[in-house]
Amino acid sequence: MTYKQNVIIGSTIYSLKECNIKDYGECNHEEATITIRKGLPDKLKYKTLIHEIFHTIWEEYGLPTSNEESMVKRLENGFTSFCMNNPSLAKKIVKELIKKGS
Repeated sequence: MTYKQNVIIGSTIYSLKECNIKDYGECNHEEATITIRKGLPDKLKYKTLIHEIFHTIWEEYGLPTSNEESMVKRLENGFTSFCMNNPSLAKKIVKELIKKGS
């Protein structure tokens, strides 16, 4: 996975980086960074990135921190399952959402 862009969630711009870290990924809200463990297989990298993006959404929209990790993991699993089991629909949704001028 090559990072050529940042991730914008609400009003915050997060930089992406790959490093040798213990966990698969981590999100630092104060520094606005998302770090993914270097050397993960691509599918796991993207699944981890989705997980960390859900953490940024959680923070940006002020959701309660109790059970955050459990809820984020469930959202990650549900969303990636949806995408993997419905690739045509997932592509259509993304295509429509990123259309210019919408």
